[in-house]
Amino acid sequence: MKNILFIPLFFISLTVFPQTELLNNTYPLLTFNALLQSPVKSATAEYFDGKTVVLEFWATWCSPCLANVKHLNELQSHFADSVLFISITDEPKEKIEKFLEKRKINGWIACDTAKNMHQAYHVQGIPRTVIIDKNGIVIYDGRPENVDTTLLSSILNGGYVPEKKKQTTAARLFGAWSGGDDPVFTANFSTPNRSLVPYQHIIRPTVMPQGGGSAWRDFNNSVGVTIINAGIPKIFSLLMKLSSPVRVINHSKVNDTACFDIIFSRSNGYTLEAAKTEILNSIGSTFDIKWRDTVINTSVLTAKVTDEQHLMAKNAINWNDPSSKSYYPLSGLLKQLENSVGKPVEYEAVMDTLYIDTFEIFDSLYTMPANDLQSWLTQKGVQFQIAAIPVKKVWLY
Repeated sequence: MKNILFIPLFFISLTVFPQTELLNNTYPLLTFNALLQSPVKSATAEYFDGKTVVLEFWATWCSPCLANVKHLNELQSHFADSVLFISITDEPKEKIEKFLEKRKINGWIACDTAKNMHQAYHVQGIPRTVIIDKNGIVIYDGRPENVDTTLLSSILNGGYVPEKKKQTTAARLFGAWSGGDDPVFTANFSTPNRSLVPYQHIIRPTVMPQGGGSAWRDFNNSVGVTIINAGIPKIFSLLMKLSSPVRVINHSKVNDTACFDIIFSRSNGYTLEAAKTEILNSIGSTFDIKWRDTVINTSVLTAKVTDEQHLMAKNAINWNDPSSKSYYPLSGLLKQLENSVGKPVEYEAVMDTLYIDTFEIFDSLYTMPANDLQSWLTQKGVQFQIAAIPVKKVWLY
């Protein structure tokens, strides 16, 4: 019998990492290698005297950073006369200039290619927002989505009192990881670990309830699979290549709301398909779950392309262009719609090859209500109809 490690939640002890000691202290000096969209070519410390400054650490490759661009642009427009916004990246000036040809970021943009600012502000992950008040004191250090008009108005009026908070374990752990990595142990890596553990098979109640995701790795005769914070229907849909958990009917003893982490790695000629089979079998034996395919006549949404103006083939996109990060597979959006609307979405095979620029909805790409996503896709040339057809599903019991 194969050894499978199932870890009950109460066996796991995790370190909570403290916030950097910037709050309530004088800000580190602002030094940049290059400035864009600013009235000055360089700025001395005296330039920032008496100013409220919002520093946003970001990068063109960072999806969560791009998701906050719209929000920060709106804040900059609202406080243009009273707050200086500076977006700081460690990428070269030429790359940022190319990005700005297609994407708009309000305020100044600073290139910190020497990473002096990143080191001075202890930047270990992005996006990261630091706010300096008019007295030169760091008064906020956190996520950009938590910065709003109320917070900035309070800072400007001198009524905001910063509260030092420990960074949550879930946020700290949800860092750089790839298939076969355990985010519990890769929290301090700036890039995914390239060396897989030779033999690893963990199933545990999730330790990242605020995070989630999945990753697969198959290279150099090694295989790695990581699934974080997923319920049984989601896990089966991932391992069995189903569009979404909508196609899984769960009548097992495990409730849909129970979420788990799976970390699996093998070397010595293992294949990804063999890994998926072993994980499924281990889930079956661990939780006493059996399954079978079934075909059910089901109400579905059918999708077809009526206008290709906003769609591009994958090979037609310049993936070296820094603005290409927001291009998303059309099929991925249709699968997301399926999961949101709660019914299967059937589409033509050609749609698997098409991509769409999602920059205008990047801030709500993964949270957009089903009706809004369907309406947006319709505007981009995808037509939907309701039909009743036989659909393959997986029955868990």
